[in-house]
Amino acid sequence: PEEFGNYTHIILDEVHERSAESDMLCLVVRLLAQHRFKHMRLVVMSATLQSDLFARYFAPISPEHPVGHVFVGARCFTVTQHF
Repeated sequence: PEEFGNYTHIILDEVHERSAESDMLCLVVRLLAQHRFKHMRLVVMSATLQSDLFARYFAPISPEHPVGHVFVGARCFTVTQHF
């Protein structure tokens, strides 16, 4: 856990791909950021993120600062099969 304090930002990508390991990682990051390393910033990313779910989960890290949301848009591209 001490190594965790060497970082200013932690990025969790593809959080929608849920597994026991990724859920455990989210728990450990939340606990460490909430209780020991309050200077750390957390970035949670996903193409299909349920932002409200994760915002509520990680909100206890910094109760005095609201959790922000950034939506960068969505685009669909046509797929052509060549074979």
